This record gives sequence, C-alpha cells and structure tokens, in this order.
Amino acid sequence: MPEYPSITLERLLKLRRATRALADFLESELRAYLDTVAPLLRPKRLLGNLIQGESTESYYDSDRAFAELQQLWAKVSERPFRLRAHLTSPIPAIRVKLELSRWEELWTAPSGGKKLWVSSPLSWVVSYPGACRLDSLNKMLVGEEQRNEAEMHQFVLNACILNLLLERTPGIPKLLAGLRYALEVRRVAALGDLPLVVVRSAIPSVRPSAQVMIDAAELAGLGTFEEVLDASAARALKDPLRARVEELMAEHAPPEIS
Repeated sequence: MPEYPSITLERLLKLRRATRALADFLESELRAYLDTVAPLLRPKRLLGNLIQGESTESYYDSDRAFAELQQLWAKVSERPFRLRAHLTSPIPAIRVKLELSRWEELWTAPSGGKKLWVSSPLSWVVSYPGACRLDSLNKMLVGEEQRNEAEMHQFVLNACILNLLLERTPGIPKLLAGLRYALEVRRVAALGDLPLVVVRSAIPSVRPSAQVMIDAAELAGLGTFEEVLDASAARALKDPLRARVEELMAEHAPPEIS
C-alpha cells in the first residue's frame, strides 16, 4: 500500500475521529445487509446431512460439496496452522449468523526491525461465529497468544465452507456491489492458501509515512496502528447508478429530452 506523507501526526488524529465515525456507520449498514443474505449462506444448504443440525435441507449435491471441502481443507489446514489433514462427517453444527471483524495484518517498517499490527477499519473479514477472530488467529500464529487449536480449527473450517457457498451464490457479491461494498476472496502469505471472505467499503483507508505510523503507535503505547479514511476519495465518491443512467440517456434519449 502506498504511503501518504501529507498525513502528519496532527492530521492523523483529526482523520481518525472522522474514520471511526464513518467506519461505525458503514459497519452497521453492512451488518444489516449481511443479516438479510445470511439465509443463503447456511452451511446446511451446502452440506445437507453431512453437517449436524435439525434441518434436513440441501440445495446442492452434498456428497460432492463435502469432497470439495475435503480437498480445500487438505490444501489449507497444514501450513501454517498444523491442523489434522482430514475432516470427518457429520461436521458439528455452525450457527447461521455472519460476523464481521476488521482486516488486520502484520506490518514491518521498511528500515526493518519495527513491527506493528495494522488494521483497516473500512475492510472487514466475514465469518461464521464460534471461532477466534482474525486478529487473535494472527497472534496465535506468531506466538503472541497461546495456541487454541479448537478455535483455530473452527476458523479455518468456517472460512472454507463460506468460500464454497459464495462460489455457488454469485449474486451476493453483485448485490453488495450495488450497495457500494466490494466482496472479494483474499489470500495472504501469512495464512497460506486460506481463502478469506473480505468486504471493502467504496471509500478506501490509507496509511501515512512509516515514521508517522511508528510515532503514533509509540504515543499510544501500543504495537498497533489503525489506517484512516482517504478523505479525497470520500469527497470524490460517485454514484455508479447515476453515471450509468446518464450514459444510457446520452446514448438513447432524443436530444429534446436530454
């Protein structure tokens, strides 16, 4: 991610207040949207009787889906998680609720040595409940938190199931795009081939120079840094529906009604 040297420490503090207000609003809106589409992402729809639960519904070939899940699990479970490489059925029940946690990754200063956990308040990891959060998983892997294999196992399993369901429901990313959120599957080196479902707002977050990041973290007495909104991108936010309507009007409408 490029640095924005124009963001001084003083400007960072002002942007942070605005960022938190915007992030809280956008996250609240996103939670409501995800509650609406959550029934389409029920694990039972994918795995049928191969996952525990009272319902017997299955909208897909559950045996084939479980085989795909096994293949994905074998690919992602070993490194860096060191989990057992085989799943057995029926899989324990997973609650039908989509949760959000902010994107976080470990950042190393260009000069080397200094490391910070950097979070993106306008990007969220989507997951099912019952497992650790992304920030906790990251810290387990680098030894900053005690390893909890059960929670790590559940996080990885939930991510795999959600990824397979989204592959079968391509309308959900399109729906969220219309609501000004971009849904993507993200893989990062620190987590191997694990597919993480991430939603980004239409307004990106940015980072100041490395030195300002370090100074801000030291002032707070923490080993963390939170990105701030891109104010220029927020002010320049366009309405894609309006742009498309104007395009069609210019192309097809008679001049007298343009």
